[in-house]
Amino acid sequence: MNLCSLYCAGSYRETVRHGIDGFRIPTVAAPPGAGGDLAMRHALGMDRYDLYIGKTSKFVAVDIEASAEACLRLAEDADLRRRMGDEGQRRARETFDWSAVVPAYQSLWAELAEIRRHAAPQAMPARPEVSVDPWRLDPFDQFAGYPSRTLTRDCRVRLAADGVAALELAYASPNTAFALQALPAREEAAALCQLLAEADDWRVHDLLMRMPAERRPHLFRGLVWLAKYGVVVLRPDGEGIS
Repeated sequence: MNLCSLYCAGSYRETVRHGIDGFRIPTVAAPPGAGGDLAMRHALGMDRYDLYIGKTSKFVAVDIEASAEACLRLAEDADLRRRMGDEGQRRARETFDWSAVVPAYQSLWAELAEIRRHAAPQAMPARPEVSVDPWRLDPFDQFAGYPSRTLTRDCRVRLAADGVAALELAYASPNTAFALQALPAREEAAALCQLLAEADDWRVHDLLMRMPAERRPHLFRGLVWLAKYGVVVLRPDGEGIS
């Protein structure tokens, strides 16, 4: 069953009809401009490509609560599993079989050719500068449209119920060791957790203002990693946290 939450293949979510042939699980990622250091290390040969994408993936989080709820529904409802499986097979045959894909491409090519024939010549619009290295763009600029939303300073954040224990597990995970340079230091993450424990929830901006100024951009991005490992819960501004 497709729990569509992959950041690395954001267009895949369009193949899933929520509640019909799968569940589309919300994701949150670091905002555009937050990955320049990751791209630069790759450009300079300091990180291989696998390390570059591995570190980038640390700052994309799946909504753990929504994912758990979807898995539980599937585990408890055999009819739902069967119905979604049947719908998925039907959609694959009707939409993604070559007999459907090739005519769709042919129709698209014909439509684009017709548009070009009737379109007036025009200059290409200037593109805003988004990176100092056009060959190694900030990954969160390149894929800004992939996650359900990106982290902003107006988002709300709270410490998860088992957040302190989850923090220890996150730093002990073998999947974390290779990315430590890109993550908040353990002491910084612990300090964030201590602050979060002082209130039911915080506005991200207000939380960061309690941390050293030179570390705020790094910790801002790091909040997504903490959400990824179940240490904190992130919600858009104005959405209740329960």
